[in-house]
Amino acid sequence: MLRGGARRVDVVRNSGVAPCVRSHVPSGDNQYAGRSLGRQVQSERILEGDQVVITP
Repeated sequence: MLRGGARRVDVVRNSGVAPCVRSHVPSGDNQYAGRSLGRQVQSERILEGDQVVITP
């Protein structure tokens, strides 16, 4: 983690549509995000192959 709570983010590839980035995330934050995603997938009954649009 950088000063002030900022995290380092590296742009791996930038296609012009959306950059592909890599960042180091604390384990607890990563686990929380994974659990949240899993709950959402189950509640929305998303199946493999379904098209999903994620908006902020």
